[in-house]
Amino acid sequence: MREIVSAVARQLVFSIFLDYKYIAVYLFICIIVRARLEILYGFEQCVNECRTRNFRETLEEIFLTGLVTGFFGGILTVRLGIYIDPEGLQAFLIAMAVLALFNHRFVNPSYAGGLICLYSLIFGYDKIHIPSVLVFIATIQVVESVLLYLTRKHDNIPVFIQHNGQITGAFIKQKYYAVPFIFLSFSVAPYSLLINKITVKWGTLFNRDIGHISSGAAFFLIGAISVTSYSSVAIATPPEEKCRNDSVMFSIGGLILFVLALFSTETEALRWAGSVFALLYREVIYRIGLYMEKKKDRYTRLFSVA
Repeated sequence: MREIVSAVARQLVFSIFLDYKYIAVYLFICIIVRARLEILYGFEQCVNECRTRNFRETLEEIFLTGLVTGFFGGILTVRLGIYIDPEGLQAFLIAMAVLALFNHRFVNPSYAGGLICLYSLIFGYDKIHIPSVLVFIATIQVVESVLLYLTRKHDNIPVFIQHNGQITGAFIKQKYYAVPFIFLSFSVAPYSLLINKITVKWGTLFNRDIGHISSGAAFFLIGAISVTSYSSVAIATPPEEKCRNDSVMFSIGGLILFVLALFSTETEALRWAGSVFALLYREVIYRIGLYMEKKKDRYTRLFSVA
């Protein structure tokens, strides 16, 4: 365990501060996050005539939370034996950056990971080990659900929206977490400044899936920074309750995805199911939650009129 902890700590520091290969991706995602938060803080200032926090304070929270969760999450992913090729990791980050152009909610590993896994299944892209990516997404979702539950009382921004032809009050919650993630790899990333090798002396989840993974094999550690995004609109439900419900749904989804990933090592149908589930389940939760909020608001109005 000491070897895992020291190797993860080295890779974590390198991925955050020295891994120049992904600087452009990091800056792009940071611009997307900043633009979105500035819009929300503008709403808050219009309603409250003040801001509860500035962007610098938000950024500090994002990275402090990410450092803690990334460290313990990295120990878990290495211990489980999650691995990916450096080229596959690059494709994963590029997919996340491209998705951010369409909607800020897509800044999340579940969307990018699901797309990359489906691409791998359809076109035979062998740089992605699908069960590993699915376990990684499941781990991130469970971690995010815990963070979301702990911060359910914070950052609920009051706004006015037009709903059913009328102006009504609502709460918007937008949370971002910058989570460094670390994988095992059979090869070191090209042009890497750090050669971080570790000997796997324990059994992993995928020993039987890939023949040349065995106890005593040497692996390289590679890593990067991922951003998770959570968005919700509370119209008829108290924002704390809405956030708590979503955190429970995310944790359940993460556990389901973990089970699918675990059994997908031997069944290709489960790889397809896991990839589709990873891509769609967050969007389904968001859409159902929004529909229920509108439905509750309509019933509340009818009851108040009666």
